[in-house]
Amino acid sequence: MRKPAATRPVREPSEDEWKVAQEEFLRKEARRRKIEGDRRKAAMKRLGAEKLTPAEIGWAAGFWDGEGHCNARERNGEFHCSLDQEDRVLLERLEAAVGVGQISPIKRRLSANGKMQFIYTYRITNQPDLERLWTAIGIHLGPAKAEQFARAMSVPIHTILRKEKPMPEGIRSAVVRARARRSESNGKASR
Repeated sequence: MRKPAATRPVREPSEDEWKVAQEEFLRKEARRRKIEGDRRKAAMKRLGAEKLTPAEIGWAAGFWDGEGHCNARERNGEFHCSLDQEDRVLLERLEAAVGVGQISPIKRRLSANGKMQFIYTYRITNQPDLERLWTAIGIHLGPAKAEQFARAMSVPIHTILRKEKPMPEGIRSAVVRARARRSESNGKASR
């Protein structure tokens, strides 16, 4: 029987090591940006802007479907929609395709195996932008991501109803159902 390999403790890199790694990362990013720029110019010349836009929206939807995330907290009416990537160029392409969102400054972190990573985060931070993103890509999303969006977009309405505030313009009614709770004595769902 084989013994499992011993895991080495992960050593925190020095500030100089982080700087060297970040410089190399940014050099590679500049090369990717040039390649992406050349690709976009060629596509624009070949297809024209009117045909490139629907293709970019389709690409953005697929990218979000594979990498994006939406979450909602009903307690305080907050939602969180984001996408983390090492490649800022892809996030800039997403932002250009859908016309909303913000890209955070570069962040650094250590992976579980001690590898230095640099990450950018694309975020949607307000309800109107969330609705614009949904309008742009929602029709192309799979069921799991569409459900995440639905939860995130419904949170403000639930919060308004719980706090007995007036409904927003254009919304006439809404139903808020309590979650079913398990009764401790018989294990059956109750309200």
